[in-house]
Amino acid sequence: MKKFIASLLLITLLVPLAACGEEDSVSDTTADTAQSDVPQTTAAEYTAPSVNYDGKTFTVAGMDASSLDYVISGYQMIAEEENSEIINDSIVKMTLQVEEELGVNLKNNPYTFNDRSALTDITKTVYAGLDEYQAVFPVAAGLKTLLSNPSVLADLSSFTTLDFSRSWWDQASIEEYRIGGVLYAAKGDICFFSKGAPLAVFFNTSMAADFRLDNPYQLVYDGKWTMDRMIEMASAVANDINGNQKVDEKDDRFGAIFERSSLGYMLMGSGVEFSRRGEKDTIEITLYDERTLAIVEKMVPFLRTKNTVLLDVDFYGSYSNPFTDLFTPTFMENRSLFFTNQLLQALDFRAMEADFGILPLPKFEEEQSSYYSTSNTSWEDYLIVPVTNQAFEMTGHVLDAMGYYSQQYVTPAFIETSVLGKSVRDDDSAKMVELIYDTHVYDVARIFGWGGINSMINTLVDNSSTALASEYAKIESAIMEAMKNTMNELLKN
Repeated sequence: MKKFIASLLLITLLVPLAACGEEDSVSDTTADTAQSDVPQTTAAEYTAPSVNYDGKTFTVAGMDASSLDYVISGYQMIAEEENSEIINDSIVKMTLQVEEELGVNLKNNPYTFNDRSALTDITKTVYAGLDEYQAVFPVAAGLKTLLSNPSVLADLSSFTTLDFSRSWWDQASIEEYRIGGVLYAAKGDICFFSKGAPLAVFFNTSMAADFRLDNPYQLVYDGKWTMDRMIEMASAVANDINGNQKVDEKDDRFGAIFERSSLGYMLMGSGVEFSRRGEKDTIEITLYDERTLAIVEKMVPFLRTKNTVLLDVDFYGSYSNPFTDLFTPTFMENRSLFFTNQLLQALDFRAMEADFGILPLPKFEEEQSSYYSTSNTSWEDYLIVPVTNQAFEMTGHVLDAMGYYSQQYVTPAFIETSVLGKSVRDDDSAKMVELIYDTHVYDVARIFGWGGINSMINTLVDNSSTALASEYAKIESAIMEAMKNTMNELLKN
C-alpha cells in the first residue's frame, strides 16, 4: 500500500469535513468511486501478460474469520457474487478481472481464524508433498510457524513472472523478510486482512468538540500528537458519571480503551526497534534502552488507571469477549474519547450515532521524526508460496495481477468504507489512513517473539510493573538462543 493512495484519495474520494468543535454541516456526497471502471493508478505500470491458462484452477488459502462478530469477518479475499456492497463488489471485480485476463479459475480454500497460528490443514498437505495450494496467506501469528520450517516455502524472489518492485507490493515488508538473499514472505495490496490490521486510535469527534479539546487532526499535522497529549485529553474526559465513587464500566465515562498488547504497539509507534538488521544477515536485539524504559514508565501507569482507562485484562472474567461485549458498545455509546484498536474496527463504528475520527499511534515526543504504525498479528496477512507448488510461472502471473487489481479496486474500497461516518465522509481520517499505511514498520523479533519478548511486554502491563530492566534480564539469554536457532534454520537453505 504505497503513497500513490495520496493522490487517489485527494482526487477521487475526499469531501471537506468541519474541524473538531465546529458546527458546520456537510451533506453526504459520497459516491461509489471504488467501483469505477477507471483505473486508480497509471495503467502503464501493469500490462497483462499474453497468456491463457485454459481455466486452470488457482487455489489460495486465505483466512475465514466468519466466526467472529466483526464487519470485516463477512469478507474473504476472493468473491464472485456482487451484492451492491462496496468492499465485496471490489473483491468481485478484482477476482473476475484476473480470471478473465489470465484464463484461470480462482478458488479460496480458507483456514479458520482459530487455526491461524497452527495452520493445521495447510501444513499437513505441504508436509505430505501435495500441491493443493498455489499460494497461502497466513496471518503474522501463523507466519512464525511457516518461517520456522523454511524447507516448505518457495523463494518468492525466484519467480520470474512476479515483480516485487511494483507499487502494489510493500517494499518495507520485503526488505525485512529477505534473509540470506531469500524471500519467503511478502505483503502488499493482495493481502486483504492487512488492510484492517494496522493499529489506529479512534476518537469520538463530538466528545472532542464538547470538551473543547485541541483538534486531534491538527495535532497530527503539526507533529504534536504525542503520548502526553493523548493522556492529557483522556484524563480530561474521564468522569464518575453516576457519582458512586466507584469505577463502573457500564455507567461511567472513560478517556481511553486499550488492550494489554497496546504497550507493544505504543513502543513500535514511538520508533522503538525490537531488533535491527546488521551486515551479512546478522540481527541485533535493540529493545532495551533508555528510550524504551521511558515509554514503559509513562504508559504502564496510564494503562492501569482504572477510572480513566478500560483495559481488556481487567474484564476477561466478566465478559467472554471484552472487545465486542463491552469496549465497542462503550465507544459507540459516547462513553470513551479514544479507542486504540485495529483499523478494521472502523467498519463496525459506522453504525454509531456520533461520528468518529481516525488517528495514527501517537509519537513519544514531538521531536520524533515520524509517526509509525504496526499491526495486530491475528489480522495481518502475508503471502507465502508452498514449495509443493508446481506452476511457478502461472503463480507469478496470478499473484501480480491480483496485487495490481487489488490496488486498483479493493484498497480504495476499504479506505472509502472505513472513513464514512454517520453523515459525512471524513477527509482528515482518509489522510490518517494513508499515513498509517505509509508509515508501517516491520520487525522480525516481534513476529517470531524470540524468548518470549512479546509476552514480557504484556506481562509488564498485567502486573502494573515498569521493571523493564529486570524482566528483560530474565529472558535475554533465551531471546539470543531462539534467534540463533531461527537464523541458522533460515540461512542453511
